[in-house]
Amino acid sequence: MIPGEREEDGSREERPPDGPIPHDHRIDVVKERFAARLMTYPNVTGVGVGLRMRAGRRLSEPCVRVFVSRKVPEAELRASDVLPRELEGVTVDVVEGEFTLLRNGAPPLPPERRRARHFPFAVPGTSVAGLRVTAGTLGAAVYDATGGGSQLLLSNWHVLCGVPECAAGEEIVQPGPFDGGTAPRDTVARLLRYADTDRVDAAVAVLDGNRFLSDAIAGIGLVSGVGAAGLGMRARKSGRTTGVTGGIIDAVGLDVTVGGRLFRGQFTVASEDGAPVVAGGDSGSLTVDDRNRAVGLLFAGRTDGAYWIANPIADVIAALGIRFTPDPLPLDAAVLLTAADS
Repeated sequence: MIPGEREEDGSREERPPDGPIPHDHRIDVVKERFAARLMTYPNVTGVGVGLRMRAGRRLSEPCVRVFVSRKVPEAELRASDVLPRELEGVTVDVVEGEFTLLRNGAPPLPPERRRARHFPFAVPGTSVAGLRVTAGTLGAAVYDATGGGSQLLLSNWHVLCGVPECAAGEEIVQPGPFDGGTAPRDTVARLLRYADTDRVDAAVAVLDGNRFLSDAIAGIGLVSGVGAAGLGMRARKSGRTTGVTGGIIDAVGLDVTVGGRLFRGQFTVASEDGAPVVAGGDSGSLTVDDRNRAVGLLFAGRTDGAYWIANPIADVIAALGIRFTPDPLPLDAAVLLTAADS
């Protein structure tokens, strides 16, 4: 039986997800058709395609997911303010969730390596920021796909930049200023380009030659490639504040309000036991699946830390002109190397 299909008596099988859930494009269509209308209801913070929750348990039933800042009993609402239970045969599930960028108010760490200066290699998963920012996370080493193939440092726009007037060439320090980083002593890179749109909060910086950048992420290792987020998949990240944590991809195609701005097409990773998996300072962490493929760039989280939100990595790659592997060898060089090894 396909997870979530109907039993013979008409009831729906209720099982927790034990892996990726088959994609149902019909729900995508319904979500897109009604998202703008649902976002106008009181307290609604986001609308996407998610896994249904019942009595605190996550089920293997895809649905239209609606996040609200707080649930209000129907008796206290006007009839016109009550969210529908179903849309065109698709269940509408309501979950509390108010989201914020994970930079401002970054809590101090105990004296651990994640907020320390790393030399001669800067390490993804540790503290980094532009001089106008407190502290975020160095997400990953990537490579310039627009020409030259230079190694770049990847994080969020609001970690490496943070203000509309920032410009290419601004200094990036590791660790971030909140963790004691200063310029020029701790300068590791300079801002190259960024994307601050309704789909992507991301930026890259080019190394300034004072330090190397490790391709391996602290506690996770090397990125094996690029994948796509899907409901029911397990994912994890390595962040400046909470270290290596993980959860289940719980919503995709999410249109969500963060800090008063509407972001479109995002996905969430949810704690499987309700414990916090993210906190201030984790912004910029790379989200990877259980095969260590990059699937997203973390930029926000629920205020209680039980969810994080990520930009799909395909959108980040397209917006910044990057890849996760260096330039392939030219054919003649590859032939020469092969001949030398034989």
